[in-house]
Amino acid sequence: MKEYILGVILLSLVCSLFELVAPEGTGGGIKKHIRLVASLCVFCFSIAPLYGFICELGESEMFEYSGDDEAENVYEEIYNKNLSLETEESVEDGCLDILTSEFDLGEEDIDVEIVLSKELLVEYAALVIHPSAISRDPHPIADRLSELLEIECRIIYK
Repeated sequence: MKEYILGVILLSLVCSLFELVAPEGTGGGIKKHIRLVASLCVFCFSIAPLYGFICELGESEMFEYSGDDEAENVYEEIYNKNLSLETEESVEDGCLDILTSEFDLGEEDIDVEIVLSKELLVEYAALVIHPSAISRDPHPIADRLSELLEIECRIIYK
């Protein structure tokens, strides 16, 4: 600590010496710039110990998690399951919007069901045909769904 205080005093003295030696000019001239640089040097030198303190604080074990691995695994499992369900719903809704607009169908005419793997890849896809669309040929719709999802699509009549 003693060395640090002596360093700040020495830096201040050197900066003052430079300011005294600098020539006077109109509007403060170079003295104004020397004063600015000197102030920045003293400021940086003054806050330098804070950087070391922050680095030591980050390396300390005080902020490390030492919790239960089982609880972490349960959390990860719940997170992945919810992510999978949300993704399934989003993909189903997106496919349903595309199919109803391209084939001039109502949302009450068909449904799309998919199942995702743990890697969030489509494992299973089905086109559900409701009674209101029973007279339509489902194969072009199923082919388009297969094309969208890049997987063979099944046709289910409700």
